[in-house]
Amino acid sequence: MNKNQLTSIAVIRLAMALALLGSVYWQVSDRLIHNVFRPFEYFTYFTVTSCIATGVILVVSAVNLLRGQSETKRMSLLRLTMAASMVVVGVIYNLLLA
Repeated sequence: MNKNQLTSIAVIRLAMALALLGSVYWQVSDRLIHNVFRPFEYFTYFTVTSCIATGVILVVSAVNLLRGQSETKRMSLLRLTMAASMVVVGVIYNLLLA
């Protein structure tokens, strides 16, 4: 891939990470404003922890891409694991909670 393609992939990863981490931030701040935030309860949900983990993995992956470093096998495995967890979250939500 050329440099422009790698940069666009990195930007997409950063945008996805921002969306995931921003949604968690928005939920936490909304709960704090309404005085209903219970951190030990909130951070035990698989949806929340998988969103945070996926966001962090995407940021690290995008930064490595922008630095010009090649992706390691470990990072590919981490991204695959987080993608699978997000698929599980989406399927469970649409089948059981929607």
